[in-house]
Amino acid sequence: MKRLIISVIVLMVVLVGCVSFEHTQSMVNLTGASIAEVYTRPAGTGNWGNVRNVQPRRDSNGQVIRRADGSVAFWDRFTINNGGELLLFSRATPSEDAPSISNHDIRVVDSNGFWYTKYNVPISFTTTSRPMFGSRETVRSSQPIAFTVADRHPVVNINNTTGFQAVVGSPFTQLRAINNGASTIWMSPELNPNRNIQVTYTVGRMQYTANVFVGNDDAVLALTGRPPTITVMNQTGARIDYAHVRNSGQLLWGNNLLSIQFDPHDGSVIHGHVTTVPNTQPFHVWTGNLELAAGTIDIRFDDVNGNVFIINGVSLGNEDIRLTVTQAHNTAP
Repeated sequence: MKRLIISVIVLMVVLVGCVSFEHTQSMVNLTGASIAEVYTRPAGTGNWGNVRNVQPRRDSNGQVIRRADGSVAFWDRFTINNGGELLLFSRATPSEDAPSISNHDIRVVDSNGFWYTKYNVPISFTTTSRPMFGSRETVRSSQPIAFTVADRHPVVNINNTTGFQAVVGSPFTQLRAINNGASTIWMSPELNPNRNIQVTYTVGRMQYTANVFVGNDDAVLALTGRPPTITVMNQTGARIDYAHVRNSGQLLWGNNLLSIQFDPHDGSVIHGHVTTVPNTQPFHVWTGNLELAAGTIDIRFDDVNGNVFIINGVSLGNEDIRLTVTQAHNTAP
């Protein structure tokens, strides 16, 4: 009997002494928005890996749905509301000493698609004892990694004030059309780019380039390029049969404008339209129908007698332009 009592006492001592420790590090959402995706990676590495905010799917009885081999059958992504937390790292050890883990980069994506990133974050564990008997005790505490609006990538609000629809190319990866008076947002893939961002866009067929500096804060860019209408008065003394334009400095002239008609609805080319410009009559062209880059252009006219007239260095601003072509522009010696 005494031997049995001693054995029980020894067993109890052993069991009481069986203590493991859980080490955890969480993050908290203080962005003011709901978080839809969370990613982590060892600091400085390239692959963000799989989304972290997932949980096993449960059946109607609350049981985890598993495969035949016992593994979880389905993982479902869940949203982290503002103020909510997510467990990022968890380790169990027989020692209360916190395990060593490298610094990590952490990125979250809110429900609006905006990115928030922290780089080279030290992982500081909260350690809790897990005895076989008795209650848990916190051995050491650490704060959750807090994501706030200060961690959001800067964005550029691009406002279309051209008076026409504008189609933006770079820095987007796909063309994006913006109606007049509307806006769109581009988000920097870098946290603090501190550099000029080039924005290319077209109005009609006219090509424009604008630059906006993006630092730590959001920026605003107004698209202002407006293709002007050019009115040319023919005072050459003869009928003009051909008209061509090119960007200044280019060698080749564009197609004959007088043999091209543009659809007024979408700007597409309708072939087979032929016209001329009688002497003392004007010729009108909206430069938005021409594949030109904003800047300066040269305009060439050929009259019925084969004479060539060129007006060089016409600056394309936002205001309509009125020109007069005369014998002074005749290229003949």
